Amino acid sequence: MSDMKAELKLATYWQTQMALYKGTALSPLTPQEVGQIKSLFLKTGILSKRLMLFAFLHWRQFTAETMAVTGFAACPPHPHIGFLLTHRDVAVSLMVKLQIVDDEDAELALEVVKYLD
Repeated sequence: MSDMKAELKLATYWQTQMALYKGTALSPLTPQEVGQIKSLFLKTGILSKRLMLFAFLHWRQFTAETMAVTGFAACPPHPHIGFLLTHRDVAVSLMVKLQIVDDEDAELALEVVKYLD
């Protein structure tokens, strides 16, 4: 599958998950959101879809962990792709901590994307 197809599938996946999360109809993604999804894919590779699902299922826990790590006083109240992109390292670490993904698998996936440029 080409990267473009993977990115489009990932954008559709985010859009669908957001609609389910909010209990609303699908909303069109902004060009900025599409770009952020592309960046997330390029930076996390095969972990990107699992990372998105993790964000939707564990948003409060992820934002609490992010606030603890960064010292932020507040975070978005619902999943936000830009926030996930910025704090993907916290999300991946939390996924490992919660045993959602194996530490070695996470390291390998993140290492591989460095060589795909």
